[in-house]
Formats: sequence, structure tokens, C-alpha cells
Amino acid sequence: LMLSYLRKKDFTKTIAEAESALKKWPEDPAILNIMASGYAGEKNADKAIACFDRAIHAKPDYLEPYLKKAGYLVLLNKPEEAVECYTAAIKAIPKSAAPHFYLGSLYAVQGKEKLAIPEYENALLKDPGFEQAILPLSELYLRQGEVDRAEEKVQAVIVNHPDLPQALLMQGKILRAKRNYAGSIQTLDRVVAFMPKTDEAYYQRGLSFFLNGDIQKALNDYETAWKLSPDRFDIPASMAIAYAKKGDYDRAFKTAGEIQKKFPDAFGAFILMGDLYSMFKNWPEAEKNFQEALQKSPSDPAAYIRLASLYMTTDRLDKARETYDMILKKDANLEDALMGLALLYERKDEKDLAVRQYEKVLSLYPENASAMNNLAWLYAEKEGRLAEAKRLAEKASEEDPNEPGYLDTLGWIQYKLGDYAAAGETLKTSLTAGPNEPIVHYHIGMVYLKLGDREKGKSHLEEAVKSGKEFTGIQEARKTLSQMK
Repeated sequence: LMLSYLRKKDFTKTIAEAESALKKWPEDPAILNIMASGYAGEKNADKAIACFDRAIHAKPDYLEPYLKKAGYLVLLNKPEEAVECYTAAIKAIPKSAAPHFYLGSLYAVQGKEKLAIPEYENALLKDPGFEQAILPLSELYLRQGEVDRAEEKVQAVIVNHPDLPQALLMQGKILRAKRNYAGSIQTLDRVVAFMPKTDEAYYQRGLSFFLNGDIQKALNDYETAWKLSPDRFDIPASMAIAYAKKGDYDRAFKTAGEIQKKFPDAFGAFILMGDLYSMFKNWPEAEKNFQEALQKSPSDPAAYIRLASLYMTTDRLDKARETYDMILKKDANLEDALMGLALLYERKDEKDLAVRQYEKVLSLYPENASAMNNLAWLYAEKEGRLAEAKRLAEKASEEDPNEPGYLDTLGWIQYKLGDYAAAGETLKTSLTAGPNEPIVHYHIGMVYLKLGDREKGKSHLEEAVKSGKEFTGIQEARKTLSQMK
């Protein structure tokens, strides 16, 4: 009867029936738990918490009141107390997977992904069949850039549920992260077929179409998604970027303007407008919008990071340094800021500081492929530490085997080590992935000369020099060509 009243949201009768039952069964934890839910429904927080605590005290190994109390504390905007409650449940009921799962979910909502991941893993360790932890864990690994781990988790679900749309949606995102855009689109086609009225299916497929170069199909999917969910911010933001990529600048800025009108207090609307102005190198307007975003959300690092990058691009290096320092005062271990500072040191030709900064990044974020690649380059070019450079470059390429820049670094290190055959193969792959990069033409040209193919070597060196772009080694390329005449 108590549960019947509770389901009907008749909280007064729920409490009355619970009080009556407690006269017969004093301190019964199940009854106290229901009474607490009744008080919570009446928004009587003090009595609700007191009843949850009585239930926990009456039977410390009874899970339900811990979960109910923690969930209620979250609703009361007391996340720290909710964490304490979940932690108490973990200690009191060490074999249970559920408190780990809910604690991980709370951390994930708070953006504390590095705390969420081990809680989800602990849930699965205690109950490998606790499937509801697998997909959010896969999502977190993907956000952290650990694509293989993300795929391993989602495959564990797909094996048992090959047509589960949520798992296929996750797999589509993972394939996109691996740059298998065709595979991603094919997988997301299945999701759209299963869930034709779901905005996320169209939106995710649109993102894959965009990266695959099919801008119009991306726009079609974005439009469908936006009609299904007109209050989402990210969908029209992606549309604006797609219009800009297509060259339809009027519609790009019009869409961004509509977003600003619809979400006047959303700092992301100003970030988007700043990004668009940056695409067209209108730096004053870009800076103005990033500054406005900063005013809207002073604690969010996104505007700081973009401002620092803008200052780097416009050669205001002192302003960039000042901005990175401001970010790192708020969060000393923010990955993007630490990487930006390393790049700043490189720009200022402070190579020793750059090396130490990249080493710091990797001590905190050992899977950061960009830091591995850049440190490998500095080790090879400035430090003479070729063996360490090769190890880092190989690991970076393993992390992202389709990134031409990483392959170029590895190939150049192989060249410096005298392994010309391996260098040639690596640089051919790099050139296939990035055919318009002059530095890759320079590097492979030098390799061909070492391999005795004068004609190919000269052709690639000429391609590098005539690009009109500056790159490390351009003087050496010109000198080598002049000696070949």
C-alpha cells in the first residue's frame, strides 16, 4: 500500500502508512526507506535525510537507502555529500557493483572523467555482467583519446546484442575517431534505420559525413536532427561550421547569429562566432567574441585556450603566455594549456623549456600522441637523442596511424639513423595521407638521394621548395637542389 501511494505521488498517505507500519516493525529499513522517499516528495529534506540515515543504521548492508539518499543529495545540489554516501555504500557492501556505477556516473556528470573511469571499471570487476556500465565507460575512454579501449568495451556489448542501437551508435563514433568514415557511416545507417525519430542518430551520421568530405549530406542530417530536437545547441553549431566549409559564408554567419539570439547567455554561441571569424582570419572580431564568451563563463577554459591560440597566430606571444598562465592558475594540469605552453616555447625558440614542458605533459598524459611526436622531433633535431626519439615517434604513430605528421617525424628519424629503406616506406605512407605537405616532400626527397634515386629525389625537393610555404629544412632543400644543377 505504501508503494502504491508513493507511485501515485500521494506522499502524505505514503508517510502515514509508513508511520503505521513502523509501529509494528520498528526500524525496518525498507519501511524507513519508503518513508524517506515520501518526505523527499514533500520536499522535507531534513526528515528525508534523517529517515535514510535511520534505514542505513538499521541495516548497514542494505543497499537501497544509500542509493536513494545519494540520488536525493544530487537533487539537492549537494554532490560532495552524495560522493560520501556512495563511498560509504562501497565500504559497507564491498561486493556490490551498483555504488561504483552510480559514483562513476556522478563523476562523469561533473566532468571528472579520470575519477569516473575507475569507478565504472570497479563496477565491471565486481560484476562483469553489469552491462549498463560498459557504454558510458566506452564513451569516456573515447573522450580521453583511448580509442582501442573504447572499442574493446563496446564490442563486449555488441557480441551479446548485435543490433542494440546505443552500442552501434557508440561504435559509429569510435570508427569515426579511427578515421574510418565509410565504416562509421555504414554503422550509423543501421542506427538511423532502428531509430528514425532520434536526433542523435542523424547528428552523429552528419558528423561522419562532414569528415568524409560530403558536406551536403552532413547538412541534410544536421537539419533533420535539428527539426527533431530544436533546442539543442550543438546541432546548429555544426551546421554553421559546415556552411563555412562549403563556402556559404552568409548562411554560416546567419546560423551563428540565430544561435546567439536563441541562446543569448550561452558562452558557446560566442565561441562559435569567434571560431567562424578565425576561419576567415578576422582576428579582431574573433578576439571580441572570445572575450565575450569569457565574460559569460569565466571559469570555462575554452575561451582562454582559443584566445591564447589567437595570440600565438597573430604573433602576440607575450599575451599568449599571459593567457596560458591565467589558465594554469585555475587548473595546473589542464592538458590543452600545458600543450599550448610547450608550443609557445617552440615558437620562441626556447627548445630546452619546450622539451621539459612536453616531458611534463607526457608525465600527466602518457597517451598524448601530439606531445610524443613533438618531443620526438625535438629529441632528434636539438638533443641528438635518436633512440628515444624513435621510440616516441613509433608510439605516436601507433596511437594515430593515419596522422601524416607523426609518420613524417618517424620517417625523418629513421633517415637520421641511416635506415633509409624503412624511412622511404614510412614517408611514402605519410605522403599518401598528406600529399600537399612540403616538409614530407623534402624529407622523402633526401631519402631518395640516399637510396641513389637522383631523379625522384630532385622531383620531391623541387615540389617542396615551389610550394611557397616555409618549413624546417627549406634552406637545406634549396642548397641541395643548387648542388644538383
